[in-house]
Amino acid sequence: MDSPSYATVLANGDLCVSDSSHNQVKVLSSGGTTLHTLGCNVATTDCTDEPEDAPMFLHPTGLASDGDVLYVAEWSHRVQKLRLPGGEQLAVAGRKGHGEKDLMFPEGLVLAGGKLFVADSNNHRIVIYRKSLRWHAAFGSRGQKQGQFEHPSGLATNGADVFVADRNNDRIQVFTTRGEFKRILGGKGRQPGHFEEPWGLALSKDLLFVSEGSGGRVQMLTPQGKPLQSIDSQHLQLPHVEGGGLAGLCVDEEAQSLYVVDEKLGYVVVLELRGSAEFKAAQVEL
Repeated sequence: MDSPSYATVLANGDLCVSDSSHNQVKVLSSGGTTLHTLGCNVATTDCTDEPEDAPMFLHPTGLASDGDVLYVAEWSHRVQKLRLPGGEQLAVAGRKGHGEKDLMFPEGLVLAGGKLFVADSNNHRIVIYRKSLRWHAAFGSRGQKQGQFEHPSGLATNGADVFVADRNNDRIQVFTTRGEFKRILGGKGRQPGHFEEPWGLALSKDLLFVSEGSGGRVQMLTPQGKPLQSIDSQHLQLPHVEGGGLAGLCVDEEAQSLYVVDEKLGYVVVLELRGSAEFKAAQVEL
């Protein structure tokens, strides 16, 4: 993969990864075998012979799944709703801009409260769509105050609240599913419970997992922000990369696995969850 960015676990346990620079979405088995690919790599392939209904992407990023439906954010300033396994397009939303119904380089996605939340990164806000991709609302603006963002990225939910990786503010903000501010977790720093460019978020069984881009580590915390454990690139068995490369992550609760995407190395790292407050590197997959 070339600069993979985000991942999500499908209902059947397969792993879906945004292979961003290849303009594709890969579906992998839990063991790392590529099962099928959505999209055509326009950089290396003549895509004119692709079927008319075949999905096409331009730098796909955030992913979210709901049964046999997959939502894909793209740096073409839109979100697609696709039917699995073939990728038939059911709906599309977004266009380049700064107003209502516009997006600018959307990233993380999460389904919460019956709606789709989108990290509208370069508009420094969170956009809410109905599952049909009809525009519902947006909240946030650019800044450092509570409820403001600097390039939000990963999103996660525990059902009642939405957690936002406020990447360039080096913190996580928590909101209700109505977009009401609740609290801030962390701040810039290397100490446990603080962050350096938090990117990916995942929630599972009252545990919050955070991957840090420039920080080069994955932290486990309570949803209230109490640090429980951290694991850095060395313990992830990854070569050192200047500036870090960790991006999105997701949890497979049934398999007790945490998948962490490294966009610079093109890896998906699998962490084995052990008990309620411990994890370890299990394997690295290409």
